[in-house]
Amino acid sequence: MACHGEFYLELMLKAELAQAQHILKLIVENPEFTQQVEKITNLEGTSSGKLILGDSLTDINARVEITEMNLSADYRGLPFPISVTLDQLSFAEDQIKLKDLNGSFGRSVFSGLACNIDLKDALQVDLRSGKFGLVLEELYPWVASLDATRKSSSNRGERSPKS
Repeated sequence: MACHGEFYLELMLKAELAQAQHILKLIVENPEFTQQVEKITNLEGTSSGKLILGDSLTDINARVEITEMNLSADYRGLPFPISVTLDQLSFAEDQIKLKDLNGSFGRSVFSGLACNIDLKDALQVDLRSGKFGLVLEELYPWVASLDATRKSSSNRGERSPKS
């Protein structure tokens, strides 16, 4: 009887997300993505789903399918912690797909977000749907400080015109 080299393995997973951050930096070979992951601090939470290995013994493909995730974290550059719940995440080859992402950022909230993150060459995020409830009185000072910082840094390299 000949073996065709078919292979399929499905493992159920439960993970502490603080460990997942380190693993992501090891397996994703996109420097832009790694830089963004390094900006995450105080990551807490859990996820559950499955790791699927399969197709062929000569070319084993891995994919992760998360069916439940709850996390909170700080992200360098953002003034408020982020809290997120997620119903579906898949990670295969060079793409992460998120579906039904809900969460909060300060008093602002978001729900029903769906997006694809392409890790192949340049980091690209394609936001497909979602709802936002933004608390502008809380967000405006932060956004205004970003604009002031940008103007200040661009002026540093310029000389004032001579009279």
